[in-house]
Amino acid sequence: MGDWFDNHLFAGAWPTAIVLAGLAIGAAALAVQSGMARLLIVAALLLLGAIAAPIADRLITTPGEHAEAVVRTLVSAAETANLGGMRGCFDRDGSIHYGSSESPGMDFAEIDRGLASLRGKHRIASNRITTLDARTESGVGVVDLSCSTETASMGGMGAVPTDWIITVRQLPDGTWAIHRLVWTRVFRDRPRASMW
Repeated sequence: MGDWFDNHLFAGAWPTAIVLAGLAIGAAALAVQSGMARLLIVAALLLLGAIAAPIADRLITTPGEHAEAVVRTLVSAAETANLGGMRGCFDRDGSIHYGSSESPGMDFAEIDRGLASLRGKHRIASNRITTLDARTESGVGVVDLSCSTETASMGGMGAVPTDWIITVRQLPDGTWAIHRLVWTRVFRDRPRASMW
């Protein structure tokens, strides 16, 4: 139930507020037509909820929102080949998985090798985020990321679409960092470690 509140009330609360306000108007109209005072109380509570939802959204940062911020920082650092910035986005106990979450994970050394390649042969020439959907799952932030990226190693052949699932968790020091990086697709193929 906590994830539902994080994903629907504390992150992107405007749709919830609009629905609650609509229900409040409906309950108030029904109360006026029927003369039922109790429905006015229900309408008032619904209206209060509609007002509270965006306020709660502004006051509370969910794991999904933390994850979105970390992923945006990572993408920005990757686009400028800022190795320190990229490394700062990762949990040193993190892992990378090629193809799916069920694939065997490789440790931070593999992640670091891939990040270093973005300063060299795979330096990003252009990048566009095509999808970035963040949510909360079991207390951690999960981001589905798709990019269209062209690197120096591609020799001007055009941008390549890639898909990622990125899990971000809170570390003991209170910071949020990427704990699991799953590279699910490059073009229509399953990615391999040798690709970066």
